[in-house]
Amino acid sequence: MLTELVVNHRQIAWLVGSQLMTGIMIAFLQSIIRVAHMDSWFSQMIPILYAIFVSFVLMQVVRKFPGKSLFEVIFIVCGKWVGGLINLALLFYIWISLTIDMKGVSHFLKEGLLPRTPLGILLIVFVLLIMSYRRLDTVVRVNEMFFPLYCIMCLSTTLLLANEYSLEWFEPIFTSRLFDIFAANYMTTGLYGDVLLIGAFLPSMSNPRLLFVSMKHGIVLAGFVITVVLLVLLGVMGYKIGGSLNYPAWALIQEIHITDFLDRVELLLLSLWFPAFAIKVMIGYLAFMVGLSSFSKNNYYGVYSPALGSFLVGTVLLSFYNARQLQSFFSYGYTTFMWFIHIPVILILLIGAAHREEQKADDTRSLRKRRWMARITYASILGSMVSVVIGKILYEWYLSPGLIISICYLTFFVIAVISSYLEMQIVSHHYHRKEKNVQHTE
Repeated sequence: MLTELVVNHRQIAWLVGSQLMTGIMIAFLQSIIRVAHMDSWFSQMIPILYAIFVSFVLMQVVRKFPGKSLFEVIFIVCGKWVGGLINLALLFYIWISLTIDMKGVSHFLKEGLLPRTPLGILLIVFVLLIMSYRRLDTVVRVNEMFFPLYCIMCLSTTLLLANEYSLEWFEPIFTSRLFDIFAANYMTTGLYGDVLLIGAFLPSMSNPRLLFVSMKHGIVLAGFVITVVLLVLLGVMGYKIGGSLNYPAWALIQEIHITDFLDRVELLLLSLWFPAFAIKVMIGYLAFMVGLSSFSKNNYYGVYSPALGSFLVGTVLLSFYNARQLQSFFSYGYTTFMWFIHIPVILILLIGAAHREEQKADDTRSLRKRRWMARITYASILGSMVSVVIGKILYEWYLSPGLIISICYLTFFVIAVISSYLEMQIVSHHYHRKEKNVQHTE
C-alpha cells in the first residue's frame, strides 16, 4: 500500500517540521525554562544534530533496502524472533509517544477551553478524528495546508507581541551553567527522536538523498521556530513566570491584543495549531498500524484502525492522572526511555546496511552546489554551538557579550535554515531533470 504512494521533498520536510514543532503548545517548554532559565532558548543544537543523524540512518536504509519499511528491515536483519521482539519494543515506544500526545491534548483542551467536558469524551472525539485518516497521502496533503500557516503563526508572535517585550526579561544571558544548558538540550532530544517514526513510511520515499536533505531541512526549520518561540516567551514573561505555567506557549498567545475588537486572537491561532497537532498524532497512529501489519504481512494496514483506536482510548485514559505528571515524565524520563529503544534500533540498522550491497547509487555526490550547501548548514550549526560556549566563557571573565553572541547565534541559525532549504531544492531539481531525461530517451 505504501509503495503506491510517492511523497515529495516538500511534503517530507513539512511533515517532519509538523511532527517536531506542534508539541510545544502542550508540553516541553516549561521544564527546560526551569532548568536553563534565560538560556533555555539555546536548547536546540544537540537535538538537531541527533535528529539529523537519525535521518542519515534512514537514508542508508532506503539505499540498501529499497521498498522496505523500518519494521521490515528489522525482520530482515534480525530474523523472525529477535526482529519480532525489537519491533514489539519499537511499537511500545510509539504507543508511549501516542499516549503522551493524546493525553496531553485532552488535558490541554479540558483545562483551557472545555472545563466541563469529561476527559474521556474529549479523548474519544480526538481518536475518532485520527481514525478517519487511514492513508498517508491524505495526511501529507492536509499537512500542506496547515503547516505553513502554523509556522507563520509562530514566527508572527515576534511582531504581534512587540509591544509586550521588556528588556529586563532578556538579561542577563549566560547566567546558567554549561551543564544546565546541556541538560536542557538533553531533555529536548526526546522530542526530536520522533523523527524515527518516518521510517515506517520509507517505501513511499524512493530517493535516499532527497529523503535525507528534506528531513534535515524540516528538522532545522523546526529548531529555529522553537527557538524563536522560546525567545519571545522569555522576552514577554521571563523565566520565572514561564517556568511556573503548565502551558506557557498558550499563555503567550493569550497575551496578543491587536485592538479592542481583536483581544481573543488565541482562538484564531488555536484553530491553526490543532489540525497541525492532529497531523503529528496521525503520523504516530499510522506508524503503529504499519508496524502491526509487518507481523501479519498484510499490506493494507488500515484494517487495524478500529481495534487500535479502542485500545488507545482505554489505555490513554488510565495513564497520567494529571498534566503535571505527564509533563514531568515527558521532560525528565522520556528522553532516557527513548535512548533505550533508539540505540539498539539504530545499531541494528547501521550493521544491516553495512553488510548489504548498495541497491541505489548516490548520483548527487558530484553536485558541487549541494556539497557546499551541506557544509554551510553543518558549519552554521557548529557555529551556533561554539558561540554559546564562547559567550559562557566570556561571561565567566566578567564580560557582557550577551547581545552580540545572541545575534551571532540567531544569524547562524538563519543561515542553516536557508542553506538546508537550498540543498533540498538542488537535489530535487537534479532528480526532476534526471526523470525528464529518462522520459525523453524513452
